[in-house]
Amino acid sequence: MNREIPFMRSALYSRAHTIVQVGLRDGTLAKPKACERCYEAKRLVAHYEDYSQPLMIEWLCSPCHRQRHLVTDGSVGDSKQCSVEGACETDTLSAVVETATSGMA
Repeated sequence: MNREIPFMRSALYSRAHTIVQVGLRDGTLAKPKACERCYEAKRLVAHYEDYSQPLMIEWLCSPCHRQRHLVTDGSVGDSKQCSVEGACETDTLSAVVETATSGMA
């Protein structure tokens, strides 16, 4: 992740979480049933490698999420995938982000 100044990281963090929450609520984003690392069916959280790419997330259980943050060499996490149907297409990605951020100041 880029080393942004603290207030910028906070804004990117908030924006990323808002986009995911709106996507989950309106059905444009689907959370898997199991952790993408250990494949256990547990409560999942979104892990972001880069908050400026809010749809590039890895769905992890709490233990795997904690472990993910302990890894600092960059060798883990290359298997990130987008959980939005067709979001790799620029138009779809833009639409999801625009929908999620409409109404945000």
